[in-house]
Amino acid sequence: MVKRSLILFFILNTLVFSFSKTDAKKVLTTKICIGCNLKGINLSSFNLSGADLRNSNLSYANLSSTNLINANLSGSNLWRANLSGTNLYGCNLVGANLTDTDMTGTNLRGSLYDDFSLQNIIIRN
Repeated sequence: MVKRSLILFFILNTLVFSFSKTDAKKVLTTKICIGCNLKGINLSSFNLSGADLRNSNLSYANLSSTNLINANLSGSNLWRANLSGTNLYGCNLVGANLTDTDMTGTNLRGSLYDDFSLQNIIIRN
């Protein structure tokens, strides 16, 4: 019984936090990945300034302390993402889903945002 539970746990965990390796490579090499599956990816402390990640799935992603200055995240799903300490200066967040996102210490100065979801976000200085 325990063995089955562990196997089920690993299968479900893989399904929930699985990102496309092709998409991950694309974002790291070109900084352009429109409509990509980056669910659960760890991009903590990466320099993604100017990245174009429009309409991408970044739910559960770890983007803590990432440089996203002037990035385009419009229409992206950032549900439950970790954006703590992230620099979003000048970032386009129009239509993005930021529900349940940790934005502790995040820089939002100069960001574009309109019609985006901010339910249950965590913001502390």
